[in-house]
Amino acid sequence: MTLDPADRALAIAEEVADALARRGVRTALIGAVAMAVHGYTRATQDIDLATVGVPLATLREVTDELRATGHPTELREPDAGDPLGGLIRVEAGDDLQIDVVNFGNPFTGATRRVGTAALDAPTWPIPGRRLVVVGVESLVLLKLAAGSRFDLQDAAHLLTLHPEIDRDALRTRCAALRLDRKFDRVIADLREPPDDDPPP
Repeated sequence: MTLDPADRALAIAEEVADALARRGVRTALIGAVAMAVHGYTRATQDIDLATVGVPLATLREVTDELRATGHPTELREPDAGDPLGGLIRVEAGDDLQIDVVNFGNPFTGATRRVGTAALDAPTWPIPGRRLVVVGVESLVLLKLAAGSRFDLQDAAHLLTLHPEIDRDALRTRCAALRLDRKFDRVIADLREPPDDDPPP
């Protein structure tokens, strides 16, 4: 049976997650695939797997294992100017790739708290896959932490799609991570009425 490109990429993501799990490393899907699971679909060429605080030696081992099994794999090692603790990129064909996003720069500690908050919260299994996805609230936290205009728009879309979210409780989580100002900005934008006036 021939898998379509997206299914093949997810199958490779499972191999990547399995290689990390054999070394005691937890992973969860974040990014556009996670957003699609939570009801907000947009085009992407990346499948993002989150990890937290994985030692560089382990990242190198996993990279070597994936290369040995025929997967073109690149390891971007962390440095003092990188917010992440390294990134593994696996080419999955058809311009698709799997990125292992390792939160927690070993030199600065940057991003570790938000990554830990996201992965310590409950995750959702992907039916028929050996993969889990972060919850929608954790996904909002990650989008706020990334902080670009597009990330904040993604956070707003997720909050709009999920009115069941306790926004006061989520703001408390944001405050603990120093993301409350970004959260308040997103909420303020959601409360602004749309501008229906025709252009002059």
